Amino acid sequence: MRNNIKCSIIVPIYNAETYISNCVESVLQLNNISWELILIDDGSTDGSRLICDQYAANDKRVKVYHQINQGVSAARNLGLKVMRGEYVLFLDSDDWIDSRVLELSIKEMDLMHADMLQSPTNRVNNNTTKPHHFEKGNIYNCKDYIDLDSFYVCIGGSIMRSNIITDNQIFFRNDIKLAEDQMFIMDSMRFSCIIYRLDSPFYNYYINDNSATNTSKSISIIESINALVEYKTKYPQFGKSIDYTLLYFIWYVIKNRDVSIRDISRLIKKADISLSQRFSYIEKAFLSISRITPIGGIVFVHLYKSLKQWL
Repeated sequence: MRNNIKCSIIVPIYNAETYISNCVESVLQLNNISWELILIDDGSTDGSRLICDQYAANDKRVKVYHQINQGVSAARNLGLKVMRGEYVLFLDSDDWIDSRVLELSIKEMDLMHADMLQSPTNRVNNNTTKPHHFEKGNIYNCKDYIDLDSFYVCIGGSIMRSNIITDNQIFFRNDIKLAEDQMFIMDSMRFSCIIYRLDSPFYNYYINDNSATNTSKSISIIESINALVEYKTKYPQFGKSIDYTLLYFIWYVIKNRDVSIRDISRLIKKADISLSQRFSYIEKAFLSISRITPIGGIVFVHLYKSLKQWL
């Protein structure tokens, strides 16, 4: 443990003055573990900078770093460079934690000698919380956990042992806007021995209509598709999880209607998505049609979208 800090919590911030106080206040409720809160102001132009500075002035455990706007990956990477805790977790500026469950999670990691912990998340939208629970908590070796194909690919709700990241020089990719957290999780898993899955959530995820996924143009999604296909080729053990993300991204590009049919057809072939029990009947139908004729898959998505609007 470095400097007796048990956990580093990294928060990238960009124009989040509406949410940031709720996020920080949830961390300040941590009482039974030593922690540091690393706030990375990524060139905010609203009141976020002042709010962060005020928290740092009032609590020495809160550290603030200001940088010109470079994106969420660069902000998180700066946090990784300065962190001092034995464990690290990432918290988005519009999300918040349950301090009691997080403290329990850290204690469980200590008991299990775990390199990574994953927990479900509460999804909050318009003051409505949709809780998500795993069937049960369990401890796995890394290979068995990957084979289960039930791990979370989003960074929220995951805790990692810091030296796994620093010793293996794991960082977030700056060249893509989507799925960079999925690749970070998978990179961390590749160097982990023991992974513990907690059945209760400590992370509250606010569903924001302005999130990166909901506002991304097809060109950014295609860049992430290409990166995921490359990753799948290099590390085929993650193929099932990557295929699910690829399916979601391709479906989104088709609905955007801003990419030519020829380019989408090439994308479908390049992704080479395998059928999985994880997919819904609609997703399986899309993949089956696309294997025969990519154009048929494109037509299927648009027909399905039109039918949903009428139902």
